[in-house]
Amino acid sequence: MTVGFAGRVTPAEKMTRSLPEGTIGYVAGSGTDSVGAAFKKTALGKVLGNDQIKTIFDTFWAQVMITVEKRSGPDETKAANLVVDFVKLVCRRPFIAGISENTAGGKVPISGFLIIDAGPVRKEINRLFREYEKFDTDGKIIRKLVGPCRMKVVKIFNDQYVYWGFAGRKFVIAVCDKDGLVLKNIFWPSKDTQKNLSKIPQAGDALIINYDYQAILSMMEKFLKKAAPNDYKKVMTLLDDLGVADMGNVTARLGFSGSDIVVGEAVEIPSPRKGLFSCYGNIDMAIFDLVEPQAVEAGAMNVDIARFCDVICNSFKKVVPENILNKIAHHISAFEKMTNVNIREGILGSIAGEGVYYAIPAGVMMESPTGGFVAIARLKDDGAKFEQSMNALGKFAAGKSGGMLQISSLPKGDVTIHAWTVMPLAMMQIMPCWAIVDGNVVLASNAVLCGKAIDRIKSDDASKDSLRSTVAFKTAVKGLPDELTSLIYTDSKVQFKQMTIQLQQVWPMVTMMAMRYGTKLPAMLPNFDDAMKDLTPSASYSWFDKDGAYSRYKGSGVEVGAAAIVGGAMGVAIVMPALGKVKKLSTSLVSATNLKVIGRACMVYAFDNTDTYPPNLEILIKEADLSPKTLVSPQKPKNFKGPSYIYIAGQDGPSNPGNILVYENPAYLLDKTNVLYVDGHVERVKCDKFIKDLKATYKRLGKEAPEIKFLKDIQAGKKNKQDQEFQEQMKKSQEKIKKQLEEQEKTKDLQKKDVKPKKVRPKKGGHKAVAAAIAS
Repeated sequence: MTVGFAGRVTPAEKMTRSLPEGTIGYVAGSGTDSVGAAFKKTALGKVLGNDQIKTIFDTFWAQVMITVEKRSGPDETKAANLVVDFVKLVCRRPFIAGISENTAGGKVPISGFLIIDAGPVRKEINRLFREYEKFDTDGKIIRKLVGPCRMKVVKIFNDQYVYWGFAGRKFVIAVCDKDGLVLKNIFWPSKDTQKNLSKIPQAGDALIINYDYQAILSMMEKFLKKAAPNDYKKVMTLLDDLGVADMGNVTARLGFSGSDIVVGEAVEIPSPRKGLFSCYGNIDMAIFDLVEPQAVEAGAMNVDIARFCDVICNSFKKVVPENILNKIAHHISAFEKMTNVNIREGILGSIAGEGVYYAIPAGVMMESPTGGFVAIARLKDDGAKFEQSMNALGKFAAGKSGGMLQISSLPKGDVTIHAWTVMPLAMMQIMPCWAIVDGNVVLASNAVLCGKAIDRIKSDDASKDSLRSTVAFKTAVKGLPDELTSLIYTDSKVQFKQMTIQLQQVWPMVTMMAMRYGTKLPAMLPNFDDAMKDLTPSASYSWFDKDGAYSRYKGSGVEVGAAAIVGGAMGVAIVMPALGKVKKLSTSLVSATNLKVIGRACMVYAFDNTDTYPPNLEILIKEADLSPKTLVSPQKPKNFKGPSYIYIAGQDGPSNPGNILVYENPAYLLDKTNVLYVDGHVERVKCDKFIKDLKATYKRLGKEAPEIKFLKDIQAGKKNKQDQEFQEQMKKSQEKIKKQLEEQEKTKDLQKKDVKPKKVRPKKGGHKAVAAAIAS
């Protein structure tokens, strides 16, 4: 399939004809002047083109530049703006940037280059570089003949330099290319585009990425053979055993087709495949019959995990020193003995290879309103070894968790659901469960989804009402190669809607945080209905043939785009608190300075009082002209009633230099405090070291050290109480789930017997009790 620039060479492809000899890798683009209109038609283009989204990113960027100017100065800000403006121009026009081998010889083996087909932006590029050259007040920029062209040149080291200027209609920047090899193919370009590009259908070529893996190995060989010949042999042995030593070109193309983004990749791998590549097998599309039709995302892969790990382990055994291997083996053996689990045979060796996972969004399944995930993997046998290993691992983890992990078993017919309740996850309605059924292991985020997966596996007709039977899935996988090694399906519309709902939930907090730090964001999120109406399911898949490995993606791209929006919006709000962290660090430095001043005041007092330090700090205000403000830390919260600094009295000049003299009150600090030692130095130390030094100080003074609690310890005490209450709630939740599963089993038994359950008339006021139960 060829779309976009069908039947003709794209601007990015044309730029590859100007590649210098010995190119190792490059990135080429057609530029927004060529593909911008096509991008705007895509769903992602419509999202990112929204005016309010632009406002968010513009606000974020403005704040970044304000921060740069405050920290650096107007010259640095101007330079940063010049760079940004130049990057914008590069993105508009066809360009190619890369690294090539320096075939002319010399001490530097590689050179870097950027070539731009300037066209209508030539004057703008000239203006930007004239502005940049104004920063050269020392006359380091000179004009020099490089190859056939006169270029602006700056020496960087020895006989190497950076040069830039126009070669015909193309603007060139090159590093470490003193003989002008980069310029040669600009004037005498190749007639043909690279052959490896023909392996991937193009869709307008917004970007082309390519690197020659063999060229990289060759460069590495030249370097290592001189610097470390023994290491080179080890590296090549490792790469050969892993199966990657014979790889060739790695190529990717990205473009746009209607509302979709299209990405294709190709990796040259000779047949027969070996090493890691030999661990992959083909998936059976029937495995998607095990996926619920409400799934927003589902993926399948076939890889022999045990063999995959064996290849890695056996490869490293040949190159890693024996003493290190023995240590690793000892640690693994000790862990297996401690847990009573054989990782290789009991867990990895039990998994056959093919597996499927899927995610259920919130609000689409009544039985599991918060959604969740499920993973199903085929087992090589009846699963007895796997079950034994998992039970042993769970028992060990629960014993080491201090009550944070609780393990329980829930019967479902002839299958046992094992629930691993971890309190922090349970607070998010995630209660990991697993079960073994008909030669499959099922992992799920809660018992209800685990139970539904078990029912689907045991069903006589799993294909009925499954994801594979839906129109959306059939459309997404239509025309795919027969022998796939992986496939990921995404319902982009549902996923994007879920993302926007999540963003809407946190948006008020984001806007408040941004406003608190002086940045105003739109009060409401934009409406994405226009973009959502064009969203189609996406598919990402991979396969092998005799020439190598291939992968394709075709979809809306909102999986990345929505995340970028969330990240950008969060960035606007987070950059302010990030600056707040700088402010917090600065307050810590001010506090440390206060302690240094206090230390000097103590020495002044001791000089006038036979080398004895004062009985308290307050006396220094009168006796040593200490400002009262110095005794108040800027880190101290306004509502905190205790002192900022705690003084250890009873010391003098000859006291142990390692003794603590004054320290900042840990009760309002998280895990570090500023400490003034008797020798006069101030240090910001972690809680463990501080407590150790404090106890040593009091021991040398013959006194009992006070009990110290940092803020984190105080918070932990409160959390322990909450945890106890939470554990009680979890027990109730587990009992409730157990009853639900029992009710499901009873209902199925009644359906099998064709007996309708009796209708029970609710008691008067019963609806109130039901509402109360749901609320609880």
